[in-house]
Amino acid sequence: VMGDERFFPALKKLATEPKYTYDNTVVTSDVEQLFSSAAGRSLQPLFKLFLYTTDKLEIHVQQHSADKYTVRLMNLDMPLPLEVMTDEGLKKITADKKGVTVSSKTLLQVDPRVFYLKKLIYE
Repeated sequence: VMGDERFFPALKKLATEPKYTYDNTVVTSDVEQLFSSAAGRSLQPLFKLFLYTTDKLEIHVQQHSADKYTVRLMNLDMPLPLEVMTDEGLKKITADKKGVTVSSKTLLQVDPRVFYLKKLIYE
């Protein structure tokens, strides 16, 4: 979601900066604030979904024609980077609740390398 170049320095900061180490009480909101700051945007919806619920990320894939699909997030109110496998190979898209249109002459595969714990709904 935030990319390796931002994630790993934030993780190192969480593990080594005195503010977050053993002498201090650190709660989930502190971790969320640290990673949101590193990402440059609020990651609250992602933390809420994966830490405060038992829900999985729901991704709806709707086929409109032989080669057009809409990929839409159902229960996450923020844009999310996804990989999709099309007839032309692996592509990166950014999906949200509005949806994004993807072309593929073969059945679209969403998140084929399984980066997310998710529920896919094909229609």
